[in-house]
Amino acid sequence: MRADSDLFLVEGPHMVEELLQWRPEDAEEVFALAEWVDPRDSRRQAALAPPVVRIQPEELAAMSCQHAPNQVLALVRKRRALPPVAPRGALTLALDAVRDPGNLGTIIRTADWFGIRNVVCSPDCAELHNPKVVQATMGGIFRIELSYTDLAAWLPTTGMPVFCTTLDGSALQDIPSPQEGVIVIGNEARGVSDAVRALATQRVTIPRYGHAESLNASVAAGIVMAALCQGRSR
Repeated sequence: MRADSDLFLVEGPHMVEELLQWRPEDAEEVFALAEWVDPRDSRRQAALAPPVVRIQPEELAAMSCQHAPNQVLALVRKRRALPPVAPRGALTLALDAVRDPGNLGTIIRTADWFGIRNVVCSPDCAELHNPKVVQATMGGIFRIELSYTDLAAWLPTTGMPVFCTTLDGSALQDIPSPQEGVIVIGNEARGVSDAVRALATQRVTIPRYGHAESLNASVAAGIVMAALCQGRSR
């Protein structure tokens, strides 16, 4: 049903206020409890576009996807699908079959922290508008350009260095911070696919000092982004 709709749901004060700050033009409807919109708060009233519809707690609970609905939710218009982009002079993040919605949302949030504006997903990644993805982005969904494409076909067209996370690459701390390129993060269980790994210009490994078999995909993405973004201008 969600895939057939042009709308998706955003919930909670933080997420709705991020929406109204960064993409107010995409807000279709906003529904809130009376305590969220205080009539004396002129700043918040002025920010609401469209105007808020006041509802009762039981109505919010019926509309919400959350176990504990929190004051406000909004229906948001989806943006049209964009072609994948890897801008010159910047780092782009590519995700290969990252299927866990929480991981995808957390990776988007982390990319936003490090100033990575473009995230490109393989078609078998989690869906961007899954409620768990949306909530885990903590507002990053409104600032990151995310697209879906066949990574094995797209990566050679970028003309960019490809930094692929593997278990047999160069230690992350030994790689100079690049000025541009595509960072590839793989599937939670299997890592990067063979077809995508074959396109790597640099294989990258996070050194292991303990005995854990693997890292969570979102944790690995954060470590790699932190290392490769060092030395870049803010």
